Amino acid sequence: MSSNSERGHYSSLSEALDGAPLNRRYWMVSSTVIATFTVEVFDFVLIGFILAAVSGKWHLTFGVGAILLLSASIGGVLGSIFSGQICGRIGRRLPLIAGLAALSVLTGAVALVREGDWVMIAALRFGAGFAIGVAGTAAGPLFIEATPLRQRTFLTGAMTAPITVGALVVPILFGVLAPTIGWRGITAIGGVLTAFIAVLAWRIVPESARWLLAKGEIDAARASVAYMLKVEEDSLPLVSGVEVGWTPPSYRAMLRHQRACWLVVLSWAGGATAYWAIAQWTPTLLPMMLHVDPATGARMFIAVVLAGCLGRVLMAALTARIGRIRSGQLMGVGIIVFLVSEALATTQTVGGISLFYILLVVGAIFVEGGFANLYPLAAEAFPVNLASHGMALYQIGHATGKLLGPLVIAIVAGGSNYITPKATVDAVRPAFLILSLSGVVVLAAFMFLKPVAHRVKRQIKATI
Repeated sequence: MSSNSERGHYSSLSEALDGAPLNRRYWMVSSTVIATFTVEVFDFVLIGFILAAVSGKWHLTFGVGAILLLSASIGGVLGSIFSGQICGRIGRRLPLIAGLAALSVLTGAVALVREGDWVMIAALRFGAGFAIGVAGTAAGPLFIEATPLRQRTFLTGAMTAPITVGALVVPILFGVLAPTIGWRGITAIGGVLTAFIAVLAWRIVPESARWLLAKGEIDAARASVAYMLKVEEDSLPLVSGVEVGWTPPSYRAMLRHQRACWLVVLSWAGGATAYWAIAQWTPTLLPMMLHVDPATGARMFIAVVLAGCLGRVLMAALTARIGRIRSGQLMGVGIIVFLVSEALATTQTVGGISLFYILLVVGAIFVEGGFANLYPLAAEAFPVNLASHGMALYQIGHATGKLLGPLVIAIVAGGSNYITPKATVDAVRPAFLILSLSGVVVLAAFMFLKPVAHRVKRQIKATI
């Protein structure tokens, strides 16, 4: 524990945050915040497996399936816009906790829906998406602002790897427990897990010290820094390290950063379109294309999730070496090559193994791995008072991708067709070729908007 005589060790609170070692409390707080994104992925992947489980029994069409998959995305856009403004004004902590609490209730409620009542599921999914938008927009700045600048590029990328646990848990639960407790039991488990994380956030996560500093609330900021560093408040400097002159955050203020706005929205929309098309339709595609039962398809999906987790770590390390520009361009090229290859490999095999499945695993490294670069960029490209608005833009781009990705496959397959093996296989080639354009969007964003990304490090230093 530091003593009062050590007050002068750091010249400002910002320097104390950036110069302190990564202690146990940092890992506890950051892990809890990252768990918000984990449950977000869990929630969105879960509905894909629920759809695979009930589509035949409930006689759902591709159109209805698309509604179920897209409802949360629409809610997410609205929740993100709302949360971006709220988080900028009242802080990050309360919206995080409230969003997680609401998500736990809405996810658990899906388990109680009557047989065949897909309309109620769609309504609950809309509400869950809104809650995710609120919590996710708060979680991003909290995590990034708690991480020391010197380690931010790698850590904020690598720490997104656990997010894939959400996608990993779903196929494991369905592969192991679905025969016993069914999709309703697994959905209830999701609600309980989210409630646990909400309680954990309430007990562990403090308000962002950098947000408090930027707003001029020095005493509260010192308390937050002392909590994170596990030192006495009196041992910290009285100097804030920022010029106090709080500008009320607003979306109008974002207009001064138009290039940053477009970079965040376009890169996220492109990447998410490719990712969620795969993540939400693969639970349905694999059993039908490979002629296996849903439980086997769920177990096969685990390899795809693990590849994505590995990709996040690799891309985080690579980004620290080659920078955000080249890393983003690599993501765009990877998406294009992956989706075009998938379109051409629908019926091919290698050593008796479906080439479509092999490419799905390999492609996850580039598609999902690229998000390790995109997550921190959304907040870093803007001043602290606009960081939550930047995360709202990411959520908007992300939600747009969640809409477009599954929608492309649904439209190409035909909204009036029942989910059948024939309709699904026929839809894969043209759908994946169209989806490859999402990689073009990512590549173009990082090619033509790269001056924004080059300024990110300078902007961070200027705003902390």
